[in-house]
Amino acid sequence: MIAANNAEGQSLIKLKIYFPHAIVCVYVCVCVCVCVYVCVCVCVCVCVCVCVCVLLYIYYIPK
Repeated sequence: MIAANNAEGQSLIKLKIYFPHAIVCVYVCVCVCVCVYVCVCVCVCVCVCVCVCVLLYIYYIPK
């Protein structure tokens, strides 16, 4: 009985140790994914805006 309780206690400790790491890992992965997604979107938006502005400047502003 004592051995069973001890084994159960150890597995609970392992779960308590494992779960925070899993949660942190998930948060880190989500943050990285969001950051990459946002950075890519911002970079693409900036590039498109710059390209459009340059094209407008070249073609539509009278010289």
